[in-house]
Amino acid sequence: MNQIRRILITRPKGSFQKLKDWCDKNNIDLICQPFIETKSRDIQTLPQTDWIFFSSPNCVRHYMTHYATENKKIAVLGMGTARVLRDYSIEPDFIGPADANPTDIGINFKAVIKENETVLFPISQRSKKTVIDVLPTDLVKAVIVYDTIFLKSQPISSAVDLALFTSPSNFEGYLKNNDAHTSTIWVAFGDTTAKVIREQYPERTVHTLNKSAEAAFITFLEENFSI
Repeated sequence: MNQIRRILITRPKGSFQKLKDWCDKNNIDLICQPFIETKSRDIQTLPQTDWIFFSSPNCVRHYMTHYATENKKIAVLGMGTARVLRDYSIEPDFIGPADANPTDIGINFKAVIKENETVLFPISQRSKKTVIDVLPTDLVKAVIVYDTIFLKSQPISSAVDLALFTSPSNFEGYLKNNDAHTSTIWVAFGDTTAKVIREQYPERTVHTLNKSAEAAFITFLEENFSI
């Protein structure tokens, strides 16, 4: 087994406290550094639809900061997005499991909505639109409610043993200031992130975690590497 002594995760400091405690216990250096930030757009009006589909926690936060759901039916991608939605006392009507392929989620969601029901997708300007592409174009209203911006960060001082990328944009931001060290093990949260990495580096092995939780990542480390 490879030995892990230095881990990078593309999340802000303090967001994965259980992982930090686990790393401290096992004498592992944990670097928490996002490579993107998000900023709301000023949208005056939104189209009227029957559904709203939130594809990430950021979509929920940026939408709910400025707009109301107005008793619409709500769909989300992943339990993480559902948990953020519940912070606003809203229970989703449809949850696409994070461990499923986004295209399959789109197909399942299409089977749930009634004929001629319209769907609003609040998205980032960097959205991959995987679920959107499955639905009839005349029923979809995609609106960019926030921008994903690459941060001007300093390069990581030396290679890490393992890097966990939490989104496609974080991976792309990482590459802007860091070398793609072949010795670094790459791990992706979700199929969409993994797909983006493999498209750019088809020769590299990319491990995929379909449950974006600390416990799942810690279990992955304990089962696959020398600690």
